[in-house]
Amino acid sequence: MNTPAHPPRRRPRRQGGLTLIELMIGILIGLLVSIAAVASLGFTRLAASTVGDSARLHEDANTAFRIIGHHLRQAGAQRLLNTNGRVEFNNAFVGFGDAAAPRVIQGVNTTNDGPDTLSISHDIEPLLGATDCMGDAPTALQVKDDGITTLNSVFSVDDGNLQCTGSIAPPGAALIRGVEDFQVRYAVRDATDALQYVDAPADWNSVEGVMVCLQLVGELGGQPTAPIIGCNSAPSAQDGRFRRAFWRVFKLRNSDA
Repeated sequence: MNTPAHPPRRRPRRQGGLTLIELMIGILIGLLVSIAAVASLGFTRLAASTVGDSARLHEDANTAFRIIGHHLRQAGAQRLLNTNGRVEFNNAFVGFGDAAAPRVIQGVNTTNDGPDTLSISHDIEPLLGATDCMGDAPTALQVKDDGITTLNSVFSVDDGNLQCTGSIAPPGAALIRGVEDFQVRYAVRDATDALQYVDAPADWNSVEGVMVCLQLVGELGGQPTAPIIGCNSAPSAQDGRFRRAFWRVFKLRNSDA
């Protein structure tokens, strides 16, 4: 009688898993990926805030220059009147001067490098809807009864805002915010007939053009910024806020200079 052979015993399988070293390496790799993701998110948010601040400053500068430029191009404009069948310019317009010496623009140059003030005057035409920097205009009845013949627009800086004061309904209102400096220079001819820019002309009626500089600052801090040369040719402060200086030159179209 044959005795059945015993089946061979199977060797027990070794348990699979990670060693402590492998586990630590995996944790380290995950930690490095997390740090890179957080750093990337921080840089992305910083870049987005910088781009947003830059875009706002450019938009604000364009808004201010559009309004100031509109009134500078209209400075000294006079409406036509029909007097006894004869068409002539409105001689009653004198701006900021008088009948002997009309003045269409004037300004205040702050001697301590503070923001300047620019005042612009032009005649009204009620039928064309002429308005001041506030968007206000006198009605035809006011022109007839009250003798209003001019629209004045005054631009200045008040508490970090570019302020506009009109001639119809003062006080004024803020046009843009974040204004650190507002400098105005005036183009006049020297003795050699060369054009130069001065802080305050000796004769306001000799001004041919106006250079306006706006220095604007962003709202958010903690940004990597480089110093800029401001409106007064001085380096700007470095406090982590985005800054830009914008220049624009306007020609006085109605000037006899």
